[in-house]
Amino acid sequence: IEHEGVHIGNRLYPFERFHSFATSKQGSFSSLVLFPMKRFSLLTTAYYDPRDEQKILAIISSYLPLEEKKRDLIDELMWKIRF
Repeated sequence: IEHEGVHIGNRLYPFERFHSFATSKQGSFSSLVLFPMKRFSLLTTAYYDPRDEQKILAIISSYLPLEEKKRDLIDELMWKIRF
């Protein structure tokens, strides 16, 4: 994560492509979920070490608003079957 956007692999995802973000905890994993500006675009998810969460939130929240994301029924089902 840098000031231009989020690097996932070799690709840069600029903050301008997203309208908000959320964090998600699934067991011992933490993830950053970026919500795209385009209506039918896919969510972008990046996993990170929970110890780095405060640093990550400090950077991203200066560019995007935090959105509270609650897991819906489908998310719960996928989590239970480990998909």
